[in-house]
Amino acid sequence: MITHDKDPVIGLLSPCGWGNLGDAAIQDAVIAAIRSRWPNAKIVGFTSNPRDTQERHGVPAYPLSGYAPPTYGIGGRMLPRTAGPIDRALQRLQGVPLLRSVALPLRLMCDFLQSEPLHWALALRWVRQLDLLIVSGGGQLDDFWGRAWGHPYVLWKWSFLARRTHTPVVMLSVGLGTLRTRLARVFVRGALSRMTYRSYRDERTRTEVARLLGQGHDGPVAPDLAFGLEPVRCRPPRLNAGVVGISPMAYCDPRVWPIKDGAVYQRYVERLASLVVRLIDTGRRVVLFSTDTCDRLVMDDVWAAAGCPVLARRANTTTLPALFGELAQLDVVLASRLHGVILAHLAECPVVALSYDWKVAQHMAEMGQTEYCVEIDAFDVPALAVVLERLEDRSDAVRATLRQRLGDYRAPPDLAAVRISTGQQLQHGRVSRRGTSLGRPRSTNPAHRSAGIP
Repeated sequence: MITHDKDPVIGLLSPCGWGNLGDAAIQDAVIAAIRSRWPNAKIVGFTSNPRDTQERHGVPAYPLSGYAPPTYGIGGRMLPRTAGPIDRALQRLQGVPLLRSVALPLRLMCDFLQSEPLHWALALRWVRQLDLLIVSGGGQLDDFWGRAWGHPYVLWKWSFLARRTHTPVVMLSVGLGTLRTRLARVFVRGALSRMTYRSYRDERTRTEVARLLGQGHDGPVAPDLAFGLEPVRCRPPRLNAGVVGISPMAYCDPRVWPIKDGAVYQRYVERLASLVVRLIDTGRRVVLFSTDTCDRLVMDDVWAAAGCPVLARRANTTTLPALFGELAQLDVVLASRLHGVILAHLAECPVVALSYDWKVAQHMAEMGQTEYCVEIDAFDVPALAVVLERLEDRSDAVRATLRQRLGDYRAPPDLAAVRISTGQQLQHGRVSRRGTSLGRPRSTNPAHRSAGIP
């Protein structure tokens, strides 16, 4: 239950909670910044997996949606619901090949109509008790996972509820992915237009948002929020050189990736497995690790395809401390996910990036590491091994470059700008708007004091 007394209540909106350590780093950094500026603030998460959010970040959390379209949330219902006779009938129809194309949309429509009205009512109660709602970092302007009815719809919905309840909503260092449909662009445009402050992860996002809104640039470019995280530093004395970390990703994996291509995925796994064997044959040790839950499946596939080698260890990196502990023992890293690369750089670990998206190549360029960025679809094993060897030889110089570049990027979220843009001031540990306390009186309506989920 969200309570509301003298302390400000700040909500964080993010589609996190499924084990992505980049998302976890972002939320940790934002929570630390909020507590630094507003020590008495109560922080509430609205995420895809509230249980993980509560356990990982130590804040109460609630589902950001009642409806989970395919690939949004990777298979989890946001609000538990008992399957009724209509659900069972539509599920049976999906087993009939000629009716499958009709049954699936009907089933999704039933899911939406049965789950969303309840969630709208709950979300309205939650937003009424907030003093500020923050869309907290990451590539949230995106319809790759779940298409238009995934996160574009979620952003539109929460911004609508915030406007209705006169709750300021801001966006901190958010990036743009893909907005492939007109409906997704309509949802995102509506959400952006209701925000009182926006900052962008990169210049490209800022330019595209200006084009989408049909107006000039209106907010700053701010470093990815993960740069505000203080990594756990535990680099031990180097007794043995030649330890290479490889962090595969579920690229085109038919089990989880929205664009499913079994042939592309299999080639990717086989090439990484060949690289593992090659590295071991040249006297190196290999550590396979992941920064996302679904990538652990790929890690296992690569290890098996390489013949389960003794000198290739599969690390358990399900938390940020565990990840930084492993990074401290590596000489170089091969990674693909943006935050897999960023978190390795935060640990001052040299990285070869197998880039699957422009944002990865952009980050490598900003860190002065373009020569160590290779397209994921274009790499061949011998050439990639040469790039890794070159990085090993220059690792000291690369670490020095990373320390210099990171100094310009490491900064907490600009909550002072948020305070100014929303007309808020910090007074005696409380947030106030336009000189009036935002600590609205506790509602006497029992329905407004309960935010429990059935």
